[in-house]
Amino acid sequence: MSLITIPLGAFLEAFALPIVRKVLGGLGLGVLVFTVISTSLNFLITLAQTHYGGITSFAASIIGLAGFGDAFGIVAGALSFKAILASGKRIGVVS
Repeated sequence: MSLITIPLGAFLEAFALPIVRKVLGGLGLGVLVFTVISTSLNFLITLAQTHYGGITSFAASIIGLAGFGDAFGIVAGALSFKAILASGKRIGVVS
């Protein structure tokens, strides 16, 4: 009975290390991209909310009746999703 012995360190270095590097690199880059996009979109949303707070009460009530708040939330969510998805594909994190 012949037993083939492969050193564990050589096996891990040959097969597992490239996979681990790729996964950790993708996760790190994904977190960085998400943080940058999230911060910039939160700034823009806050800016829009401050400008929305500066309108007159009559205009605010008309805009509220029209459902602008709900529409703004939907559009902001869609923009966030699209920006994160597009940046991941461009960098190569999302396949």
